Amino acid sequence: MWVHRKSRRYTLVAVALCAALGAVLGAAVWLWPQGDSEAEEEAQTCWGVLAELDIHSSGSIGACGDALETAMTGKPAGSEPSDAAPVRLTEKQSQAFEHVVNAYGERDVNARSMPSGIRRNLAQAITYYRNDVYQIVHGQVDYSDPNFSTEPNGIDIDAMIMLGFLEGVAGDEVAFRMVRESMFSLIVQQVKDLDQGDFAGKPSGEIDDAYGVARDSGEGVGTLRWVRSKALERQYEGSGGKLKKALASEDFSAYGFSWLEQLIRNHASSLAVPETVESKRRLEGILSEAEDSYQRGLGGTPGYTEGGG
Repeated sequence: MWVHRKSRRYTLVAVALCAALGAVLGAAVWLWPQGDSEAEEEAQTCWGVLAELDIHSSGSIGACGDALETAMTGKPAGSEPSDAAPVRLTEKQSQAFEHVVNAYGERDVNARSMPSGIRRNLAQAITYYRNDVYQIVHGQVDYSDPNFSTEPNGIDIDAMIMLGFLEGVAGDEVAFRMVRESMFSLIVQQVKDLDQGDFAGKPSGEIDDAYGVARDSGEGVGTLRWVRSKALERQYEGSGGKLKKALASEDFSAYGFSWLEQLIRNHASSLAVPETVESKRRLEGILSEAEDSYQRGLGGTPGYTEGGG
């Protein structure tokens, strides 16, 4: 009798353990495929974008991101572009860049969401097209118009689609820092190309290089800041406190107008521009043009839609 009761008790314990284990495994099986399914769907969509470029393969979202980057740059994923002036890439690569930007830059209800796993690949690709993207970002003409194309790669993309694409990339702080730094390197070079005469007084001809640089760089810096802000708003939607903290943590001295103002002032100082009433008025006018353009960029509206040009 004792043996029988002991055996029955062990049997009940075993049944209970099996039931508990079954419940845990059942929950795991129910939960696991959901995340896995989402990753698979993102990968399939990404490979679908490449299939439209007649590049057919499959794999993880990371593998697809690498393939996207290579299609746009012609280089292995993660390769750094030259620090020299950007060279013209092949027409096939430029077409791939246009296609990917259009695929992930649309904002309508049917738009494809940009997976987090490819953002750094796309940011790396942007650094190869930094001149082209910068021209679209400061938006003095409509580059979706066949009559206008960027230099050096002849890119034809609507500014709002480009901003939507950049907003997707800006969801990753590290990725967007790559984009900002590549754009800012162009601005630094443009400012440094200005000479003493550009700051001494208003030019006698119709072309005012200093005001042109101020307008383009101001709008470029402002637009990039707007893009990052929109990405943070999306990330912290429904949590105003976290959004406010995230916006406050962004380094205004590194990415806001103060960075551009200091760059222009420092360059003017390095040129030893004679301090006259006219030169002081001239510098303040250049800075005012830059700040006005920066504020326009913060509105997320390309200058050409405002009648700029």
